[in-house]
Amino acid sequence: MVFIILVRGIKTSGKASYFLAIFPYIVLSVLLTRALTLPGSMEGVKYFFAPQWNKIFEPKVWYAAVTQCFFSLSVCYGSVIMYSSYNRFGHNIYRDANIVTTLDTLTSLLAGLCIFGILGHLAHELNVDVKDVVKDGTGLAFISYPEAIARFKAVPQLFNFLFFFMLFVLGIGTLISTMNSVITSLRDKFTSLKNWQVALVTSILGTAFGSVYMTPVSH
Repeated sequence: MVFIILVRGIKTSGKASYFLAIFPYIVLSVLLTRALTLPGSMEGVKYFFAPQWNKIFEPKVWYAAVTQCFFSLSVCYGSVIMYSSYNRFGHNIYRDANIVTTLDTLTSLLAGLCIFGILGHLAHELNVDVKDVVKDGTGLAFISYPEAIARFKAVPQLFNFLFFFMLFVLGIGTLISTMNSVITSLRDKFTSLKNWQVALVTSILGTAFGSVYMTPVSH
């Protein structure tokens, strides 16, 4: 799928970005609307916004915050510089920087409302505190959240499909920008290479290296 989007260069990936960027907002809006109608959801929302002042002096909290900012904004991945290289020379990059960072913050808040609203419902169902159902890292997306959605009384399969399809779309969107950085760099260096050739090789290599993360780990 990544190769199909990248085969014709920035033109096809630019068009695909409309869907890859807008669809997650639609799903988040649907999930948030559903989450806020569930019993116990407001407890999750309160937990999301309630500050824990004793954590402010812990370095790992600031480390996690900076890591999230770098990751969500693709800082140092090359994607931002690669996309900006297609702008006109006099393009207003300061405006773009403000728009992107503001939307990134608002998106994080929207996602947090959605996730913690549903986790609040899970805590209500299990009759425990919200903090007891929150897991770190991938455990949140692949354990706590699906478990909460599975307890929906109305079509939980639909909401689970929407959630994981949204994750898939977000993953593809991230891959497109990262792969475009690699392809653009290689084509700038080796001008005789065609776009589809570089896209095919990088897609195959990416799949091969990525498959390592799908293999069992011996302990």
